[in-house]
Amino acid sequence: MGAALDEVEDVPHRGEVVLPGGFEAVEYASGVRRLRWRLREEIDLDEVERLPEPRRRPRLERVLGEIVNLEGPVLTAPERAALIRQVIDEEFGLGPLEPLLADRTVTAIMVNGARELFVERGGLLHRVSAAFSDDDTLLETIERITGQDVGRHRPTLGTRLAVGERVTITMPPVSAGPTLTIRRFRRSFTLDELVLAGAADAATVMLLGSLVRARLTLLVTGGPRSGTSTFLNAAGGLIPPGERVVTVEETAELRLAHDHVVALEGEDVGALAGVALGMRPDRLVIGEVRPRHARHVLETVADGMDGVLMAAHARGPGEALRRWESPGGVPAEAVWEAVDAVVHLERGRDGVRRIGHAAAVDHEARTLRTFTAFEPSDQGFVHSPLPRETTGRIEAAGESVPTPFA
Repeated sequence: MGAALDEVEDVPHRGEVVLPGGFEAVEYASGVRRLRWRLREEIDLDEVERLPEPRRRPRLERVLGEIVNLEGPVLTAPERAALIRQVIDEEFGLGPLEPLLADRTVTAIMVNGARELFVERGGLLHRVSAAFSDDDTLLETIERITGQDVGRHRPTLGTRLAVGERVTITMPPVSAGPTLTIRRFRRSFTLDELVLAGAADAATVMLLGSLVRARLTLLVTGGPRSGTSTFLNAAGGLIPPGERVVTVEETAELRLAHDHVVALEGEDVGALAGVALGMRPDRLVIGEVRPRHARHVLETVADGMDGVLMAAHARGPGEALRRWESPGGVPAEAVWEAVDAVVHLERGRDGVRRIGHAAAVDHEARTLRTFTAFEPSDQGFVHSPLPRETTGRIEAAGESVPTPFA
């Protein structure tokens, strides 16, 4: 489902900070700043920071509670608890991001400056009432995440939280003010679960299992947010147990359900593919193969590494192959020899990400022969026979070809 912005502010979830009734965001932020200042007056924060978390937070809550009792503001019990929590989170944690990160229904957090926070839940964007006290507090949080100073000398930065969430930060002059985006990895799906979700059909999944076990090389393609990483991850579940798998990605996203996986991560996917070849892999699973990396990746495949699973961004099932062989790219014969089948994913008008086309490569004719296509009408997934070459390779490996493709 594509992300769309709700017109109505989201209902709070699981401890999300909500502004007390009658308080404006600026007034609330000012109150948080004042309480942080008063907290620093009352106790030695360096000493408190050395305490283990189970002892630190109760002590801070007790001190802040006494300050609020004496100096206000007058709040309900839930409002008071939320205010105290935000003060502590800003002083020692990630401020209003803490309850959002604790909410497993949140798949992305977008901070467009101190006063604008949005989250993604179920593919939809919602604005939340939580806010940072000011830009300085937001910058403090960003530096706490990155462990380094950020600013004009480095206006863009990509990093990760300790638990793996991807973080993208922009600063002036690239953006008008500091922004922070956190994307959480969605849980892994099996191909059977994708069938239940309408992303594939059982017959095609059975055939993909035969292709993978027969060690044919599979390319998964699709446009942005079409589900290529999700599908590639699920297809990795078809790799037989006992094989050593090495994954290669620019940014590690794959979470293969396999007992022997080594993950490599770096900007030069092509060079890493060559490194992976020296690690005695039974399988390579390669995230997005950009045209500039294609030569090294395909040379790795040509060096005798069969059964590779990889992905590429493309608008159609054959586009990635044509881009790889564009002028200055890889020779056409190397491209078409390296790949045996292509699964192309599309986002339908109904919002479902599914297989739009799946095709076998006719190596001699350098064309694709579609064996599964999704028809938006009542037909759904439509099947066609496999090319003789593909059928022969599957059967030679002792695997079977499902009836719709025979």
